[in-house]
Amino acid sequence: MVSIQGQVVLRDKHHNTFRKGITAADQGDYTTAIDYFQQIISETPDHIDALTQLGVTYMESNQQLDSAITLFDRVLSLIPPEDIYDPFGIYLHQVKARTYNLMLQPRKALAVLNNIKDSVQLEDIKEEVDLELQQTANAIILLDNPIKLKITDVGPAVNSEFDDHSPLVNITGQEMYFTSRRPLGKDRKLPDNQYFENIFQSKNQGDGWQTPVAVDELIKRNEHLSILSLSADGNLLFLYKDEGRITRNLFVSQRVNGEWQDPEKLPAPINSEFDETHASLSPDMSTLYFTSNRPGGYGGLDIYEIEKDKYGQWGEPHNLGPAINTPYDEETPMMHPDGKTLYFNSDGPFSMGGFDVLYSQKMADGHWAAAVNMGYPVNSPDDDLFFLPTLDKSEAYLTTFRYSDSHGHSSIYHVTFEEAPGGALTVIEGAMENPDNLPLEHLRILVWRESDNHKVGEFRANPHTGRYLLVLDAEESYRIQEATPEVVRDIDTLHISREVALNHKNKILMVEDVKMFSPLIPRQFEEPETLLAAVEEPLEAQPSPDNHRATHTEEKRTAFDARIPASTTRDTTPTQPATQTSTSLAKPYTIQILALKKRQQANKQYLAGLDTTDIKTYKGKDGYLRYVIGYFDDPSAAESYLKSLKSNDRFQDAWIRELSRLEKISY
Repeated sequence: MVSIQGQVVLRDKHHNTFRKGITAADQGDYTTAIDYFQQIISETPDHIDALTQLGVTYMESNQQLDSAITLFDRVLSLIPPEDIYDPFGIYLHQVKARTYNLMLQPRKALAVLNNIKDSVQLEDIKEEVDLELQQTANAIILLDNPIKLKITDVGPAVNSEFDDHSPLVNITGQEMYFTSRRPLGKDRKLPDNQYFENIFQSKNQGDGWQTPVAVDELIKRNEHLSILSLSADGNLLFLYKDEGRITRNLFVSQRVNGEWQDPEKLPAPINSEFDETHASLSPDMSTLYFTSNRPGGYGGLDIYEIEKDKYGQWGEPHNLGPAINTPYDEETPMMHPDGKTLYFNSDGPFSMGGFDVLYSQKMADGHWAAAVNMGYPVNSPDDDLFFLPTLDKSEAYLTTFRYSDSHGHSSIYHVTFEEAPGGALTVIEGAMENPDNLPLEHLRILVWRESDNHKVGEFRANPHTGRYLLVLDAEESYRIQEATPEVVRDIDTLHISREVALNHKNKILMVEDVKMFSPLIPRQFEEPETLLAAVEEPLEAQPSPDNHRATHTEEKRTAFDARIPASTTRDTTPTQPATQTSTSLAKPYTIQILALKKRQQANKQYLAGLDTTDIKTYKGKDGYLRYVIGYFDDPSAAESYLKSLKSNDRFQDAWIRELSRLEKISY
């Protein structure tokens, strides 16, 4: 005889068929499992085990849920009354409650669980029921307060009849990597009627995701290989690789000259003799967030962080603590490019059932805020996994099993939030020079937010290309330092205005880096009009008495034209602009106060209060008429006047720019 969920099952004439059904269900081949169980029931209608497992299979594959409830009620009517609250009876009530939750009827599920909670004797089962009660209570609250969003299938070009999951969309939104169990060449079919996991790539040039192609460099025949995360610069791909061992480990592949290299196993103490299942790199490439069930955690899989030292070597891992980790499993940590929002999955007490997407934000003191459930319908009582928001968080990609057309397989979906979060990010790309021939791993860019002297990050370059990527909040000023293991030196102070930030309309913004001294050098960029072709047509800006804030949407291709040396002492006394008679100075600066599309004339009321003799206009090659005021010998003088200018609410979007660049894009 065998034991199924605490019930002793006698061998009968259906034993072999029943075992085949159990094996198929365990392997995720639900269609085959259902056929086996139905075959038994057709011959023996009151076969308790087959009835139960058919209901469980419907529940686990999230299909025919009404039939599952009917099957569980039928089994409860067949077992003796004295067995209703024994372990098997309790189990029937639990799966019935889970099915009601999947049907989005948590109040019925709560009634079922309340009926058994005081009858549970075994401690481990009691813990299960308590957790399910908490998750069901969460479901009631979240279903009553849904998030306004739209979830759509990414399309048949990406999703298949097999498992498709783990979407990784790069920072431009034009390239997606994902894992699929679709057939590839002459791969052999596995017992669950799927194939080995492999990595595919799809591109989107604005007309939808195209037919994916396998990433040939990473294809391993007859071996599972699944992607986990993509670095902010798109050149590091973290992987889970099946080595046929008892423990699971993490790997990373680097893209060199456009080709992905053989995955390399991450070193200890990241990998261990225990399970490590997921990893995500911070945007500054200095901190890795990963999951492990190593001893010393809070239970199950926990999320850890590990930082690089000044030599580029990994230090010791630290558990993220009880604000994030629970006695249950926390999985798939994904650090957002903002460097402070961590998305992850948990099947613990903050879930509404199964794995839910949660997030936490790192506070200024380094601690993590309490985790927050992303809400319904991002989450459901089923497993909702691998949540990847876009740069501005107005959209996301999600893996889920919940929809009936997936037939128990995972698929990839696109999420669009009706109410996008506030804030704006700027992406800065540049290159490092290394005249002293130091290892590139030893060079860092330290970025400090001036408003509170908070260190935003220690940004590092790609060791093969020397290129770096900064992702910073707009409408902030930053102090920039360059660092080697021995020396840290202030080199610049930068202000990022909101008009240079990426938004959900413009799918990508790669902006110019700060003019840094050795060993950091600026990237040579294309002409502005070439860059403008990569983004959508900017919105028209027309100031009026009711809307005085100027809109500089055409400037989304550039940043940091306001460069303020850190050594400069700022004069806080408002002064008039020091107008120059010549623009042939080494680095003259001016202040742009307005830019109008189609060379419209500025509203005189908008310019009221300014000395019009100091105002000049430049006709841009891109069709914009730009208004500037004053010419300055150095950025500190410009900053002083800008501060006085911004005391008027109309000029909050004014910004400092180099005159030479302005002249280059003007007639």
